[in-house]
Parts: sequence; structure tokens; C-alpha cells
Amino acid sequence: TDSGLRPYYLTHEFTIHDAPFDDEVVIAIGGASSGRAHARTGDRYQDMKEMGIKNWKMPYNFDRNQNHYYFNNKNSVPIIFIHGLGLNQSMWKPQIDFFKNNSFVTYDLLGHGKTPFSENIITMEKLANQLLVLIGNLKIDKFHLIGFSIGALVAIEFTMNYEKYLNSLTLISTTYKRSN
Repeated sequence: TDSGLRPYYLTHEFTIHDAPFDDEVVIAIGGASSGRAHARTGDRYQDMKEMGIKNWKMPYNFDRNQNHYYFNNKNSVPIIFIHGLGLNQSMWKPQIDFFKNNSFVTYDLLGHGKTPFSENIITMEKLANQLLVLIGNLKIDKFHLIGFSIGALVAIEFTMNYEKYLNSLTLISTTYKRSN
């Protein structure tokens, strides 16, 4: 605000029935009259700490571009999982269960799950840029990238343009020299 004061927002908890973990809770922080997530939602993490609220978490979220994601932050180099065509981030539940003590990110690709896409054509470039925006919003500098099927193709596209972010790359069920 112009006065230099930082506003605090009331939060509301609700259960997401298709969450990877049965006991996960979403805290929706911020919002606009249009129903879209507040553009500065990520800043609210610090607000919650400053308010002294304990045991808060915001595992599922939408960033300012409406990317639906889950970030399990354990203060380690995260693993980012990219799902296949026609699927969503819930396909990674067995891996999430296994890596629950590690940092990881799962997200829904454009036009999949709860991430909208209103254009006529989705390109690999747009999908790679979606990941770039997401890691920027989450302030992730380095990560391990795992992609399945079309997610592996997105991982390849991302790696060709933004290799500096990767610690490792794992491709599962992908193609080689895919035709247009």
C-alpha cells in the first residue's frame, strides 16, 4: 500500500478431494473479485510467519498465471515432475509418497488438470516457458527434472533452452526425433 503498511489477509481452509495425500489441506491466501488467485499470493508465506501462525502450509496453489502446482519444500534441491499427455500431477502419487522427505514440485501442464489454457495451439515452447515461470515464482535456482511421455518432451525442450537450472534430467517413455 502507499502508506508502507503490509496488509494481512484472512485465510480459509478446505479439503481437496483429489489431493495426492488424503490428509492434505489447502489454504487459499489472497484473491480477487474475479475469482483468480491474487497476483502476490507467494508473498503471503512470509506474512503467515510474521503473524506467528504455526503449522501453516499451502501445498496446492495457483500462481499468477493460474498454473496449478504442489510444492513440498524441505529446503533441499527439489525434484520437479512433469506428467504425460491427458494426465495431471496426481499420476506422480507413488513417487510423491516415496520422496515425501525431499523437496519436490508437481504441476498440471497447460490445458491439463486444473491449469487452464485458452489458446488454440499448445507448443513445446509454451510448455517449457510454463515451467520457467513456475520455477521463477517459486524462486527455484537448481532442480532435478523428471518427465514422462509428453512431460519428457517438455523436459527436453526446457533443457535445450535453460540447462543452467538442472542438476539432473530423467526421461521416461519419450520419443527420439519426434516429427511435427
